[in-house]
Amino acid sequence: MLAAAELVADAERRKGEVFGERVTTYAAALAERNRKLRELVGGDHYFALQQLKQELRLEEIRNRRPPYGTRRADLKRDRAGRIAAFLKERGVDPQAIAGVLTSARTGFAANDDIAATVQQEVFDPSADGDWVTATPPYSSQFTGYAEGQIGFRVNRRYLYDPAAGHVGLVVDLTDNDAGDDDYGFVMAGAQVAFWYEAPRAGLVEVIVVAQCGEGRHRLQLFNEWGVSDSTTKQRNLLMMQVHHLNVRHAAYSLASEFSYSGDDDVTLDEQHLVPGQEVEARMISDGPIPAGEPVVISAGCQTEDRAYSNDVSLFSTSDFSWFIKRVHVRILE
Repeated sequence: MLAAAELVADAERRKGEVFGERVTTYAAALAERNRKLRELVGGDHYFALQQLKQELRLEEIRNRRPPYGTRRADLKRDRAGRIAAFLKERGVDPQAIAGVLTSARTGFAANDDIAATVQQEVFDPSADGDWVTATPPYSSQFTGYAEGQIGFRVNRRYLYDPAAGHVGLVVDLTDNDAGDDDYGFVMAGAQVAFWYEAPRAGLVEVIVVAQCGEGRHRLQLFNEWGVSDSTTKQRNLLMMQVHHLNVRHAAYSLASEFSYSGDDDVTLDEQHLVPGQEVEARMISDGPIPAGEPVVISAGCQTEDRAYSNDVSLFSTSDFSWFIKRVHVRILE
């Protein structure tokens, strides 16, 4: 049991290292974007633009004080007009700025190295007597996370009850006073776990049968200046991991995905899974386990949310809850 716990901790550490590398790469992309912006606008004009934005922020605070606060739409229209006039006076094309912003956003969004589809066929383990089936109550649970933020506030809440087979995650990324280079990401997982003893050596094949309790993607955006940009991506995956030294990575199956890029004022609430919907996901370990050696297998869900904002107030929430009804396990033939 201690060895299994050490393997779980090692797996979470390696996931954190992968996300750390992504953050370093993205930070370098933002630095290059800022260099291009300063070059496009001109050093003195770029500094003056930041000063103007700060003045407009202070004005908004004063104008929205009760009892007669100015409407957000009126403030946005005024700010956008003054920013456009500022750029026009200095001979800067707003479309050229938008092109520089888009290039940074594209690099940020291309981080999806987990690509799998959910298997929708109905699975019948009785057709092959080699399957072992685990059902609630499960013996234990695991959680893990990696996160990072500049300008964003990050909040995550785990939902898990191994006795009931319940796992889930609620993740918030909030940036209500966006600057030029704000970003945030969260990778968090919640799994139930059980023991398995292989009758023979080989790769482990797992069928996870999960019932959706909640599956929502929410996003709210407010453009602050007119020359702005943002991108948001939310992904929820069913996952499985065999905790053994021979098995390096977890296996994933994409359950629900949402993405949005732009600077429009929008409020989105999307649900791609129906509460009560049953989903089956087939996954295979990336390494074999020996015969007769007890191992821990965990199954559950993982949320990967990320957001980037350039002067766009952004409120992102993903809310997913699953009931792990059955987990069928066998050694792959």
